[in-house]
Amino acid sequence: MRLLLHTYCYNVGHDTNWAIRSSPLRLHVIIRSCFLLLISWSVLVTTAHAQRTPNRKISINSSLATGSFMTDEIRMFQTKYPYLSVLPPITPSMPLPVKLGYVYLDSIARYAHEDSIRSFLRSLSPWNDTVAKLCSGYYQLVDWDPGRFYQYILETAFRRHTDDTAAALYTVVNGSDVRLDDTTEFVPSLYQTDLGEFERKLTKHVERFWPVPTERQRVRALLRSSQILRVRVDSLDSTHNRFNGGENFRYAAICTVLDTLKGKVFPDLCSESGRYVNPIPEQPSNHKENATPQSEGPCQKIRFVYTADHWLTGKHSFDNSIPFTVDSAFLNADQDFTLEPGDEAIVFLEYFSWRPDDAYDYWEIMLSRVASQGILRIENDIVYDPARIWTDTTKVPYAIFRTTVSELRERIVSGW
Repeated sequence: MRLLLHTYCYNVGHDTNWAIRSSPLRLHVIIRSCFLLLISWSVLVTTAHAQRTPNRKISINSSLATGSFMTDEIRMFQTKYPYLSVLPPITPSMPLPVKLGYVYLDSIARYAHEDSIRSFLRSLSPWNDTVAKLCSGYYQLVDWDPGRFYQYILETAFRRHTDDTAAALYTVVNGSDVRLDDTTEFVPSLYQTDLGEFERKLTKHVERFWPVPTERQRVRALLRSSQILRVRVDSLDSTHNRFNGGENFRYAAICTVLDTLKGKVFPDLCSESGRYVNPIPEQPSNHKENATPQSEGPCQKIRFVYTADHWLTGKHSFDNSIPFTVDSAFLNADQDFTLEPGDEAIVFLEYFSWRPDDAYDYWEIMLSRVASQGILRIENDIVYDPARIWTDTTKVPYAIFRTTVSELRERIVSGW
């Protein structure tokens, strides 16, 4: 475990302290082995793509019993991604640090026990080269393609210990052990552990010990969000929330992406319209069918989801214990969070409510609550920041905001 992580740190950014403690011969052997491993994975990826299996043979009955399987009964505004038939999910277009990151993460998930991962994380210094390089690698993986990264994290949980002798009738879905049907074909077991805990503890460690205390809320926003986009709202839609029996609503905002600050890849509403799930018809209908985009090429549009209690305000709020510094411009007369066509904002998005079926992973791309409160209003090219995370004056020109984000991102990626 430690050897893999230290080797990764050496390759994505030279960890001088570890290098001093290691002999040149040992370093040479490790680095050579890692690059041979990377080349081998590239060959395997090409072969696996040519032999792609039609589905992953999920145990449908056991998944339905836990509510973890995607069905028409919970269709709302999900976005679907073809399941990862190749693990780790390396592609030829990835930069080398991203490829290396997936290779090392996959090795850890396959061969390291959870206890060794926890022990390693507990042993980390508050801030040193190792922490900085792990943070850098993690950020680059998410930034390159957030959907692929979170698919991979959930797949390590799904494929964990499924055919182990001591747990032959169980798999892990959404963090819980689930019994498989005796008559179903087992999901092939690939991993010793899932990587969700590793991700959570690493990000919390970085947020807590980032060297500049006044920047920690900003770092949290960059690490906790899957995507950060400047958008203009084009149209809105809504449907009953089918996760709780329709007691409230899910709202969908179709937006034009004006700038990308994090998350280079997102499903384009025109060229990838088939990725977007629409709600099933309701009686009486609350769903307004949006016109199908005419363009078959990319149009730089995305759809994301939000709820009226996004800031725990209004009639649907379930918890008033979490303080938010709200922007009243996004609240209606009932104090519900709402957007309107023409609104321009910076949105911090996360991937929620994972549901699989045999061929796809389904997510709700939603406003984050923890990353800069999820949204920052823009008017006349001025960013409004009521929580004062990015400025001391609650207002900052977008050009300055973008420079602040870019400079902080570069420091994260360079390992400080």
